[in-house]
Amino acid sequence: MLRFRDLFGLLPLPLLTACAGAAPMATTVAELPAVVEPAGGPAAASAWPEAASCSTLIEELAGLDPAARRGLDPLTAPIALVGIGPLEPGFERDLPIPFSASATAAPDPCLLLIGAPRALPAAVDRVLDQRVVRSTYQDGSRRRRNPDHQALERDLAAAKRAPAEDFDVFRTGDPMLDLIGTLAGGVLGGIGQFGAEREISDLETALAATPAYLEQPTESAYRYELVELEAERRSSLPAALFDRANGTSIALDLTRAERQLFALANDHHPRDLQPSPVPGAALVTTATLAAWRAGSPTLTTSALVEHIAAAIADGAAARPATLGETLAELRRPPPPGPAARANDHVTAGRAMDPAGIARPLAEGLVEVGGEGGARGFA
Repeated sequence: MLRFRDLFGLLPLPLLTACAGAAPMATTVAELPAVVEPAGGPAAASAWPEAASCSTLIEELAGLDPAARRGLDPLTAPIALVGIGPLEPGFERDLPIPFSASATAAPDPCLLLIGAPRALPAAVDRVLDQRVVRSTYQDGSRRRRNPDHQALERDLAAAKRAPAEDFDVFRTGDPMLDLIGTLAGGVLGGIGQFGAEREISDLETALAATPAYLEQPTESAYRYELVELEAERRSSLPAALFDRANGTSIALDLTRAERQLFALANDHHPRDLQPSPVPGAALVTTATLAAWRAGSPTLTTSALVEHIAAAIADGAAARPATLGETLAELRRPPPPGPAARANDHVTAGRAMDPAGIARPLAEGLVEVGGEGGARGFA
């Protein structure tokens, strides 16, 4: 009778050696790769330039290259940034100058004070083009079977049928050879069964993660009027450099202007499926364009420092003043002058379609005018 231990003689020698096991490999901490520190360690912050006055400090700071400015140590900064009220959204602090909410609480010898921006009249919008755009918008969706989900279902059904097939072993008539064939068939069959179960598990996981249906959007045609234009906004920002040690102040107004390309389309459908007809232009309505105008042009701390340094180079002298007098000057309302332009006439003599008039666009879709030029879709 062939006993179980006799089967080991039928197995290859390398397999027996692997099954017998080997001495475990000893791994010590010394053999593990060490973490290599970069040469010189982490980059250290640079020291601020030494200056006899705040004016000299600003000039030296403006003379540094941008990388050297950003590398200054904020913990040893001899200057602080103070906003008279909240900083405007368009202000970007790109230098390591600490911010203080209170000028009296800031212990730094130099204070960079910023007031509230004031809107200035801007140039008239420059209309580049005006046209009617034909487009489509999504009015709904319909469900359809997901072809990827159907393919996974077919693969899973085929994988589940495969293990039911028996492994056929050829009979020679020799008892010993037939026994070896039976044992080999059992081993191969077990390996095949394990692979099939692994494949079924993977297919079931993929099937569960794949949606059975897809939502396909349905479209409707419509048209809208588009005005391509360049708009400008301008503002004045009061600022001051206060020197505690000398009791002096340099006050100035920074005039900033910003121009941007817009695509004005009040009747653009919110579910429009087509890309913007004006590349690089922000798609806006009259309301969002007015909100942009109400804001202020962007400004960075670097630009503010450079503006003050240029004013000092042009002869702006420090005058004796207390901190309270400097703050009062920044809070003082601007003198009467031309108000910022409302600029709601942007079509250069060509009026928009009057509100309240309905015009057919496509079958089942009508554009309806509303109050204030607003339009809806029905």
